[in-house]
Amino acid sequence: MAHWTKTILLITLLGFTAGCVKKVEPATDGNSTSTPKKKQPPLITKGSEMRGQMGKVVRLRGQLDRAKLGDIIEGPGFSVYCIDKRFADALLGNEVTVQGTLGIRDTGAKVYPDGSISQGTPPGTSSTVLKNCKLVQ
Repeated sequence: MAHWTKTILLITLLGFTAGCVKKVEPATDGNSTSTPKKKQPPLITKGSEMRGQMGKVVRLRGQLDRAKLGDIIEGPGFSVYCIDKRFADALLGNEVTVQGTLGIRDTGAKVYPDGSISQGTPPGTSSTVLKNCKLVQ
């Protein structure tokens, strides 16, 4: 066979096999227990970390106490009510981590036409709250 014929045949074979290359994944036994890790919501431990987090799911670490409006998480520069959750008395005074949606709620007392006043903070005030608050630790 002529030299140029062998060259053409070799180029043709290389071009054909290059299109047949398949990436091979490592073999598994099908019992793999590794699962992709879920991304955790941001952890807030001080008031300055709340900036830009309103309306978002966050984790909040602070001391759990009970206040007039409900259970409250307090830390450096923040006080946040877990508005829809009451935790066990045994947790009061302890550091906890909770998760929920950070927001603002009007918690001011209402003054009714007959002059009566509802329960709440001074009229016109609002409080930082964590909706769907749950303990995570």
